Amino acid sequence: MRSLFGKFHRLPDHNELCVAKRGKSDRNQALTAALEHAERDFEGKFGFRRGGTWNITISNPETTVCLQVVDYFLWAVQRFYEEREHQTTREKSREDRYLNLLWPQIAEIHDLHFGPIYGTHFTHQKPLTLEERFGSAGKQKNREKKKS
Repeated sequence: MRSLFGKFHRLPDHNELCVAKRGKSDRNQALTAALEHAERDFEGKFGFRRGGTWNITISNPETTVCLQVVDYFLWAVQRFYEEREHQTTREKSREDRYLNLLWPQIAEIHDLHFGPIYGTHFTHQKPLTLEERFGSAGKQKNREKKKS
């Protein structure tokens, strides 16, 4: 949360944040603290306060359509990053087809663990692809790597 909301994006008068409820614990304090940190980070980085108000809603993903959509987008990103091994052939691969399908709807993915110290921003001008993120090895199968 802190990294996400500490960035300079549009400056709305009001922010609606809907977060999926996980388990039985109340995460309102943790979310509020993360947003307060993000606001301090923003002010320290850019020299002014954003202003505006925040409304945080903790919701059940099973009954909130927007959270179901977000969950699908996150699943597609997970399939992209997660290396899977085929049970029979032991070939390792990553799947980009779901992310490619959704890419026109994505404004930005900030990969905190790739590139410079603050990560890499992937956008429509610089798309997140297997080649870009993992090099030519991202597309190869295990068997092809053994040949070289």
